[in-house]
Amino acid sequence: EISAYVLKPKFGSFSKQTATKFKEHCGGYWGEAVELAEACQRIMETNNINELTLKVVESAHVSLANREAA
Repeated sequence: EISAYVLKPKFGSFSKQTATKFKEHCGGYWGEAVELAEACQRIMETNNINELTLKVVESAHVSLANREAA
């Protein structure tokens, strides 16, 4: 569900491993998924990355965790 409604419209294609890690980081929650997707988009735009990768998802997750800890 997260893949179909959050990831696919924003990023198009991505690996199953990336989708699994994304879902793991957002805990399957819709709001967390949207927030994580937006963080991924910011990282991709900043670094001129055209494809959602595992590294982008991990970086976005760390970025959000650091922001929440501050």
